[in-house]
Amino acid sequence: MRIITLLGSILLLFCSCQKQSEQAASATPSQPLIASQNWESMSEDGWEQSRKIEFSYDRNNLLTHETAYAIQGDNMTLAFRTVKSYDEEGNLERSIRERWINDEWIFGMRSAYIYNKGKTIQRIDSVAGSNAPITFISYRYNKKGLLEAELGLRSVEGNMVNQSKIIYTYNERDLPVEKEFPRWSENSWINSRKMTLLYNDDGHHIQTIRYNWVDDRWVENINYLMQVDDSGTRVSELWQRPGENGLEDFTRVTYSYHVQR
Repeated sequence: MRIITLLGSILLLFCSCQKQSEQAASATPSQPLIASQNWESMSEDGWEQSRKIEFSYDRNNLLTHETAYAIQGDNMTLAFRTVKSYDEEGNLERSIRERWINDEWIFGMRSAYIYNKGKTIQRIDSVAGSNAPITFISYRYNKKGLLEAELGLRSVEGNMVNQSKIIYTYNERDLPVEKEFPRWSENSWINSRKMTLLYNDDGHHIQTIRYNWVDDRWVENINYLMQVDDSGTRVSELWQRPGENGLEDFTRVTYSYHVQR
């Protein structure tokens, strides 16, 4: 069975910078806007298309809709969508994720954003269900204004419990070179997962390596290779994981673009 996780997709979309949609920066007409992503999975017969994601924008070039389709053979069916709305200043205000079930869109999760001086300082995630926990993600910045950490707290029966944490490390060019995802266990944060990011001489993100903490050491888990053009626009991604004969390809993502006039 071929499985492509949504988490993997989300991590790759913003692993080289702060989340673009949360920054809500308007693109200029000369900047390419992603029109779609075509996802393929490696099978015994070679590459097979498994998913397609389409992106829509408003007149200000702000991303408003992401619609994903699951593909199996010649069949393409709706899978999920994300609808985004913005405030008057162009800051991402709300994001709603829905799943396509029994020929209708079913609410999955809502994210609301709070800003201070143009920077995201908190995100509030809520999911379906009257007793479902609410998660509060706080954003911390360093003196340069670069995103330094994200801390997620979950409300459980009136108590706030640590849920997630992301720590960012930058190089001398202020490019993010490492993201750590520690896990909360027995009242302390412990090693769990991290990603290192590599760039070419022009500062364009070309590779990410994901590691898992196994037996008191970091073990390579997934290698992501990004192909970019001369302007740094991403053309494709190749995902690899360790196999019997070294790194083996298992997912391929290709991008198509349009310019919003």
